[in-house]
Amino acid sequence: MLAGIIDVGLRVAIFAIGAVALAIWYGVRALFGSRSRPGTCDICGNAIDRKSHRISFDGLLRTVCPHCYMRAKRERSRIAWRQHRLGES
Repeated sequence: MLAGIIDVGLRVAIFAIGAVALAIWYGVRALFGSRSRPGTCDICGNAIDRKSHRISFDGLLRTVCPHCYMRAKRERSRIAWRQHRLGES
C-alpha cells in the first residue's frame, strides 16, 4: 500500500514538474518570440504582417516585405537580361 502511495505521489510530482517546464517554455517564447520577426520592411518601411524575405541590398542583408522582394527580383532579372543581350551583340 505504501508503494502505491509513493507511486501516485511520484506521478503527481512528475506531472507538476512537466507543467512548470511547459509554462516556462511558453513564457520564454512569448517574451523572445515577438523579437525574432522584424516589424517593418527595411526598404519601404511598411509593416510586415505575415511573410518576410531576406535579400542582399547595397551589400547588406535586409529584411523586406513581399512587394519589395518581387520588385528587387524583377530589377535583377531586367539587369541580367540586358547583360545577356549585350553579350550576344
